[in-house]
Amino acid sequence: MAYLVALGIGLHNLGEGLAIGAAYSLGEAALGAFLIIGFML
Repeated sequence: MAYLVALGIGLHNLGEGLAIGAAYSLGEAALGAFLIIGFML
């Protein structure tokens, strides 16, 4: 069971990282900052 939880957390973090990286690579710093703050809450 713990492995499934760890896998879910890992996939969730991967998706967040991809979204933030894509926002910054497009030069949209405001969107990237918004995503970071939103994911922290």
